[in-house]
Amino acid sequence: MLVAKKIIIACTVFVLLFVSLHEQNGGAVSVSYSATSVNHDVVFKPGKKDPGFSRDSIMDSIIAIGKKFIGRPYRSRVYNSWPLDCSGFAAYLYSLFGYDLPRAAPAQALLGKKVPMDSLKKGDLMFFKGRNSKSHSVGHTAIFYKASHDTIYFLHSSSTGIRIDKYNGYAYYTARYLFSKRMELDQLKRIPVSPNNIAKLDSALKIIQQNSKSKSATAGTTGNATTTAAGGTTYIIKKGDSLYAISRKFGTTVDKLCALNGITKTSLLRIGQKIRVK
Repeated sequence: MLVAKKIIIACTVFVLLFVSLHEQNGGAVSVSYSATSVNHDVVFKPGKKDPGFSRDSIMDSIIAIGKKFIGRPYRSRVYNSWPLDCSGFAAYLYSLFGYDLPRAAPAQALLGKKVPMDSLKKGDLMFFKGRNSKSHSVGHTAIFYKASHDTIYFLHSSSTGIRIDKYNGYAYYTARYLFSKRMELDQLKRIPVSPNNIAKLDSALKIIQQNSKSKSATAGTTGNATTTAAGGTTYIIKKGDSLYAISRKFGTTVDKLCALNGITKTSLLRIGQKIRVK
């Protein structure tokens, strides 16, 4: 009985280690699972500290995995039936490591301890008002990514898709920011972490990579991006495109796209519309 228990613990810790280190391997996790590898699919038990995983390493992995979903649309359903809205995205990433965050942003904001803007660490949650800037209620969750040269970057699922945004200098966010909190991991409810969960993540990342390769191939063969006689490059707007997504695709910025096309950041894009990207 004791030997079997040790085997179960060893197998499950090995599975979680793949997730924690997958970013260092340069891609999605690829692990084969057998139906009999772990009977109960439980890695951690409630109230127990994580064996061998520091808070920083867990948060690094949460961000690394979250970045794999950049470009996916809001409420994407590439895996299972989880809706990737703002709070669902944060809850899903934490759940991969056995931490149960509430599904709704207001409920998430009740947990943890407040952290000032200049003390934020990777994985802390930033809370904003919703579309109504006059409201005082929490309506949006973002995950702090990094601070660089006094600029705050956060990862979130926005109405235009999963992306990394700057906090500084963007009136929409500065007008709606409420506070940030650091989730106290030892006080969060624990949930089972199973190979099945990680397998679903692996499958989702593979779908994303395949879609990305397919879009790149399409752009090169169907004329979505065309070089003009003057040496510039034009792009045909497709469903789901945004200025931010297009700027990332062509290695430019939204400001440059606006200047090239005589438009603003709030201009509406029409499917089939041609815009200059270079």
